[in-house]
Amino acid sequence: MEIDQAGKDLIADTPENREALVKVSTNRTIPGGTPFVKADLLVKEEKHPEVVQEQVIPTIEPTGPSESLRPGMRAIALPLTGETAVAGLIGVQDKIDVMVSYNSSDGVRAVRTVLRNVRVIGTDQPAGQSNAALPRAITLELHPEGAKMLTLARHTGDLILVLSDQSNDDMPMIVDDAPMLSTQISGLPAQRAAPPPAPPSVRIIRGSSGRKDQIISMQEPVPQNLPPAAAGTDP
Repeated sequence: MEIDQAGKDLIADTPENREALVKVSTNRTIPGGTPFVKADLLVKEEKHPEVVQEQVIPTIEPTGPSESLRPGMRAIALPLTGETAVAGLIGVQDKIDVMVSYNSSDGVRAVRTVLRNVRVIGTDQPAGQSNAALPRAITLELHPEGAKMLTLARHTGDLILVLSDQSNDDMPMIVDDAPMLSTQISGLPAQRAAPPPAPPSVRIIRGSSGRKDQIISMQEPVPQNLPPAAAGTDP
């Protein structure tokens, strides 16, 4: 059909319209070689790729003692008894000194401080329960060497925990102080241990030539009737 014979609803065969036809569809079946009008065409809906919303994993903030650990520090648990619990006054963020009571090599009871300015970072009691029972364990913040010292102290003697003031020094310290001895309180001298018994001595009675030596312990009675060969002794 010539262009001048086409009505306003027909589509002219031009390169631009051919390119535009790629982006449309028809709302009916159009036989080959037959004209079609603009009303027969539908604009294709462009299907955009489905955007999968990225799953955002929420950041879980730690709520345990590790949250408050400073770089290079360690958390170590310490069981408590009625004597070491300081009547339940030990709480989180408190500072304590650790002492150990032990028997010295002379058998004298001694006490010395091994750690000072140790921070408590947790207890086994729920927060805010003032009427709860005494804590059975606390968690302390120590550097690796301090954790070793505490472990050795636990196996050396009885631990004593002392609440200390909030000093300006914020780090725990290993203390090497002189021990206090029980003799300093009682005024009595240390009881010296009895010396070990001397080893038993022996007397050797030698027989004549070719005879075997006979060994007799000094702690046993010397036989009165010795064999004839052993009656005499060599000079």
